[in-house]
Amino acid sequence: MKKKLVRLIAILLVLALMPASSYAAAADGQAHAVEVKTLPFLYCFTPDVECSGEMNLYFVDGGDVPYVALSEFLPVLAEMYNSSANRDESKDIVFELQSIITNDEDSFFIVTRPDNNSTLIIQPNDDTLLFTNYNSFSQRSGSSALVRMLNIPDPDKSFDMSEATRQLLLAERSGEDAEETQTASFGGGIEDPAADHSLFVATNKLFNRRGQPLTMSLGDYDIDIICKDSECYLPLQTMSDIFFTLEYRYFVFNGEKVIADVYNGSLLDQAYEAEPADMSPEFAMFNFHELCFFLDYFYGLKPEHRIDGFAEFIIETGRLSQIQSTDPAVFDTAMTEILLQYFDDSHSGLGRYSWRTGAPEGFEIMGIMANMGYSTMTMNSAGMKLSAARNAVYPDGVPGYEEVGDTAFITFDSFTADRAWKDYYELEDPDNPQDTIELIMYANRQV
Repeated sequence: MKKKLVRLIAILLVLALMPASSYAAAADGQAHAVEVKTLPFLYCFTPDVECSGEMNLYFVDGGDVPYVALSEFLPVLAEMYNSSANRDESKDIVFELQSIITNDEDSFFIVTRPDNNSTLIIQPNDDTLLFTNYNSFSQRSGSSALVRMLNIPDPDKSFDMSEATRQLLLAERSGEDAEETQTASFGGGIEDPAADHSLFVATNKLFNRRGQPLTMSLGDYDIDIICKDSECYLPLQTMSDIFFTLEYRYFVFNGEKVIADVYNGSLLDQAYEAEPADMSPEFAMFNFHELCFFLDYFYGLKPEHRIDGFAEFIIETGRLSQIQSTDPAVFDTAMTEILLQYFDDSHSGLGRYSWRTGAPEGFEIMGIMANMGYSTMTMNSAGMKLSAARNAVYPDGVPGYEEVGDTAFITFDSFTADRAWKDYYELEDPDNPQDTIELIMYANRQV
């Protein structure tokens, strides 16, 4: 009963705070008015390669929520997916768009990827996106992995990680240099290294469970998909959340230019060149709806936090009015509290303040410290006590690798990977580990 009441309250609050113009177009059946603005577009899809061009943004019914045209945005999406440092041009993604138009109120759009036969069906009439397989549709160009971990690139044809690893293990077992084992046979009395289940045997054969069909119901969040004159328009932020966050890339529109970069990329600093500005009521409501949509579909700890839906969750935190505020500083503060106090998962946090708030000047650190969650504070407190106890035993620093009796201890306080992934196969001083990966490789050799 309580859950139903909370949902009803959430719905009533959302309806009460929606701008009246949103009802008007739907109520009288009038065609949407779509205005286009051509703006500078700065982006960095390939590391350290900054590009510039232009992008059309569209604004519906006089509003200020930026939309993109599907036919124009798909090439941008393809360019991002094809931007891997290990790009195989023969496997470049090309999205094919088909539209079945009856009229602007009854039409749908089909986007296919011929390279893996995945499909996205967009239905503006009920504001839904239907993926036959979301994992496949968002798969990186030339990738054999459906789920990306830490953006680690897949092996390319010019470098066989599996063979390189085999040769290294063979050299260690035979006492020879790796170069001398290039022609070694796995049938000549030397066991195939892959057969011993060694932790660091790499393989080009990645086995994945393919995804299931997935429907994203944008209409449940009052996020409109617009069909006008045989073109499909979707909010820029929605497209960024669905596709670009998987690659740690984000879109920012500051009223003057569109910027796409990684979350800590230098291009995003240019967003602060615009004058700080409040959100319109329409934009603030869209901001709230988009946030709920994104967290509902992509936050991975919903079951652990016992979250059924983020609209209800935000109400329970008592921060609904702040999250729906037109004042960006109020919104930023509420988001900081929700991420740190209520998520309290030690990974979620505030990456940047909005350009609408203005470039931060150090106060964000104070905000983070003031809103630290109980679990995080407890973990940090325990960590400091353990560090003090360890320092008393190892005043000159704890060794990364140590054998005590018949047990080997590997110790590190943070994960570091200072090299390009290929370079780990050609270490100049393999017995002097400089980062976490080298340390674990060294420890496994010692064991």
